[in-house]
Amino acid sequence: MEIYRKKKIIFAYLVYKKYILKKKRRYWVHPFTDSRLTCGIFYTSFNNLRENDEKFFNYFRMSVKSFDELAAKISTKIKSQDTCMRLSIPPLEMLAVTLR
Repeated sequence: MEIYRKKKIIFAYLVYKKYILKKKRRYWVHPFTDSRLTCGIFYTSFNNLRENDEKFFNYFRMSVKSFDELAAKISTKIKSQDTCMRLSIPPLEMLAVTLR
């Protein structure tokens, strides 16, 4: 009976220790990831690429006109819904990542 009680106490201690040492999450969305809307590569360079046709073609391997036509055709099919927790990725950004 004494051995059973000791095992029970050790088990309870290990469970408690695991619970205490469990990593606590600080963020729902890390601030680094949250800053992509203002500092992300898509938002900082996409408009600059659109202004220069040659650079846009070298980056995406298609013209601006082709990109816009493709985006218009598929944007309704790939658009996801924004939630109260976080914003969805816009269809233009999805397409840019896929083509890149």
